[in-house]
Amino acid sequence: MKVGILSFQGSFLDHSKSIHELGYESLLIKQTKDLTSVDALILPGGESTAMKKINQFSNLLTDLDQLIKDGIPTLNTCAGTILLAKEVIGGEVTIPNIDIEVTRNAYGRQTESFEGSVKFFENEDIYCFCLLYTSDAADERSSVDLGGRRI
Repeated sequence: MKVGILSFQGSFLDHSKSIHELGYESLLIKQTKDLTSVDALILPGGESTAMKKINQFSNLLTDLDQLIKDGIPTLNTCAGTILLAKEVIGGEVTIPNIDIEVTRNAYGRQTESFEGSVKFFENEDIYCFCLLYTSDAADERSSVDLGGRRI
């Protein structure tokens, strides 16, 4: 199986290493022609605004959108989730494929970010969006108590 990883910017190299450790092949996706031989996709964390600006030179996100709508298995983290959200507060909807609403910079800008425990398989998360709404089909997998407000 070959996993394509959107490689405009962000954590694509970390994802590539993880895919190789699992025994699969990865392909760093930078242009539409790279999509022809992948069996799955990863849209990594990074900076969604930077990804959209880089996309202006290739229009790759439009082709990714169609591939996702056609049913290719897709993993998204952080900025990748923002790109796929149907509603984005503090940003623009890009390639809406997931029935969620997110708030960009919900905890402040990167310079104001914090690190804290998030109940997600004992992992810790730093600087992320805030997921405000999901469809009825979604299950909650993580949350954080932010000054008495569970997010």
